[in-house]
Amino acid sequence: GSVNIKVMSEDPKRKEEKGTGGAVKHAVCVEVAPLCKHDVVCLHPKQYASLGTLGPVVVVTSVSSSIHLLDVTRMRAAEMKGDIYWHNPRQPMVSLPQACEYVVIDSELTGLEVRGFQQAEVTLAKASDLGCNDKHYVSRTHLGAVLQAGDTVLGYHMPSAVYNTACTREWAESKVEATEEVLVVKKLSPPSPHQRRAWRLKTLEKERTLREQREAEREERRCNSTAASVAA
Repeated sequence: GSVNIKVMSEDPKRKEEKGTGGAVKHAVCVEVAPLCKHDVVCLHPKQYASLGTLGPVVVVTSVSSSIHLLDVTRMRAAEMKGDIYWHNPRQPMVSLPQACEYVVIDSELTGLEVRGFQQAEVTLAKASDLGCNDKHYVSRTHLGAVLQAGDTVLGYHMPSAVYNTACTREWAESKVEATEEVLVVKKLSPPSPHQRRAWRLKTLEKERTLREQREAEREERRCNSTAASVAA
């Protein structure tokens, strides 16, 4: 696949080889856009304008030579080309390692869709809160086509998210907060019964005896070595 990069420098070097006219090797230094699928990013005002007032808080749905973005609340999508990104490069507000698990209590399609994504209004409960409290969250998500009650998803609780304020310094706080309370970015698949064995391999008695014998021999050599050092 391709990624979004910016060439920082290029250093051609000519290497002469015996019997040939020589070869030129190029050393290229590049910078890779630090955005990945499922990241949440706050666009720069110029990017916001270039992309038709998208966001400004958007979800990254894929990254290739362009960065594909989605405004979950308004169900609007856009493709940000490299030149638009690198004029005002952005860091992610939150990334997948910061996501929490939520359980879908209810999901209802709203009728809005874009580029294969269908919006749904979902009722969520934090997986770690189940059985402890009855706190629920109601948010809109672009994964309505694949969600139903009982599913487990990954999402970001935006009011409590910890991120660098430099990501949003160009915007008023009210503009940044105008997004879903929980941004759902990924559905988790249930573990396959074939992924993990319910049984463990037993160690053969002969192998266990040989291993114990080797350990005993190592321990004896260590004790002899210590005794010799004391005697010296």
